[in-house]
Amino acid sequence: EYMGMSGEVAWAVTEFLCKMFEKDQVREEGIEEMIRVAMSQGGELSELNLSTKLISDRGVSQITRTLLSLVSLTALDLSDNLIGDAGAEALGAVLCHQNQLTSLKL
Repeated sequence: EYMGMSGEVAWAVTEFLCKMFEKDQVREEGIEEMIRVAMSQGGELSELNLSTKLISDRGVSQITRTLLSLVSLTALDLSDNLIGDAGAEALGAVLCHQNQLTSLKL
């Protein structure tokens, strides 16, 4: 159950958000929530492609809170975003704790 939704409803919401995300219709504020919904369904995310999503330093700082809980993450793609020095620093502070990460694209 997620936010009062049954498993089937929460999964439908996740699928909808993923489709919107693929069409670049999810803003950086929604990425963290989308990851949480997917994880609440018992899924372990091993690959996360967030390329070309116009993610800024502010978005990275939001996403880093969620990245800490992705213990199975092996690949992360943040290429072609708007990440500056502050975002890279925040990301580095979190990714040093990602022991399974083998692929990172910036």
